[in-house]
Amino acid sequence: MSNGSVIGVDIDSIALNILEGKIRQNKLNNRVRTLNCSFTNMPFDEGTFDIIWAEGAVSQCGFAGATKLLGRFLKRGGFFVVHDIEGNYIEKINAVESENFRLYGFFVLSETVWWNEYYRHLEAELTTATSTQPPFDLGSLRKEVAQFKREPQRYRSAFFIMQKI
Repeated sequence: MSNGSVIGVDIDSIALNILEGKIRQNKLNNRVRTLNCSFTNMPFDEGTFDIIWAEGAVSQCGFAGATKLLGRFLKRGGFFVVHDIEGNYIEKINAVESENFRLYGFFVLSETVWWNEYYRHLEAELTTATSTQPPFDLGSLRKEVAQFKREPQRYRSAFFIMQKI
């Protein structure tokens, strides 16, 4: 939509291979590429990016650590969006402010949203799924759905939207 370029960074080579197939299929090779590495070892210069979107990736070094680490790759005025577990809002807001970001806001995805938009559909797909091929371990996915049903409140998450100042 923006005609910008995108770099998908992940440690999961199988997921990146799937993404690369979609990139080729949609003829986006000139704008989208992948990099198989941890975000803690990214080979980019400071101030490289206009936007960094961290989707469920910050648990490795924590919200504050990720804000500090990834924030250095953003240009001044760049945006940083983090999708993380719900909770510890005060700590997270303090981390945002201590790393020279302005918090635009955050919103919570409740267990109801997770059920309606993800787990309900996953459960339906799993009733007919038979593949044991990567990238999905069907047994693990079934256990995850069952865990969600037992403790749905554990699956709340939040998006934090901030800008580097």
